[in-house]
Amino acid sequence: MENTFTFYTWLGFRNLILILFFGYWALKLIAFLIQKKIVTKRVNKDVLGFLNKILLLYKPISILLILLGFLAINYIVHGIFLLLISAIGYPFIRNYVGGVLYKINSILAKGVSVTINDKTGEIKKFLPFGIVVNTEKGDSFINYTTIDESGYTVNSKHDTVLRQTLFIKTLLSKSELLDLLFDNPLLNYKEAPVLKELEGSDTLKLQFNLEKGIQAESLIAFLTTHQIETSLTNTAIA
Repeated sequence: MENTFTFYTWLGFRNLILILFFGYWALKLIAFLIQKKIVTKRVNKDVLGFLNKILLLYKPISILLILLGFLAINYIVHGIFLLLISAIGYPFIRNYVGGVLYKINSILAKGVSVTINDKTGEIKKFLPFGIVVNTEKGDSFINYTTIDESGYTVNSKHDTVLRQTLFIKTLLSKSELLDLLFDNPLLNYKEAPVLKELEGSDTLKLQFNLEKGIQAESLIAFLTTHQIETSLTNTAIA
């Protein structure tokens, strides 16, 4: 007789799915009740924010556990099947994971005005594989991979400094460039700057927050004095 709590059998696999399913809806119910409390008794909103982050992580972790449970039933056959699915669906998987990370760590939120490539507008909603931005020409869908590769500029947001993106070409190494920036009091290090190399290019992407009262032009001028090329878009510097 199969043990219902052994997850490497079909019965255990079914029970794993049921546990994760009911666990998710239990968290949703708790979040709903806390939301009601906030409206009526002004409970600390940080609690709800923390719970929402747990819910965001719960989905991908649940999917991973389900895949591991499926794999445990038959390592060879199911392993080959999952490998094929992963190869075919890699762009979608990358997009989805990128979306989870943006929702947890990014300053992007509904109602924030952003510029991504040549599109400027307010974020209308977050979807599993991208965001919908309300531009002058109507709603525009932008996937998370595009946001990661192209960067974004936050044009307006309440209660926070703005996150901006700059594309850079320099002979300096990443560590040397970060040291140079650290020695100049232009950047706000409460939100640490992120410097990434773009694939297939010698261009670097810098995402940063400026100190209050500092304009992006000041940072660009500072970098220019050190013979560092800069651009607000990747295409202009490639």
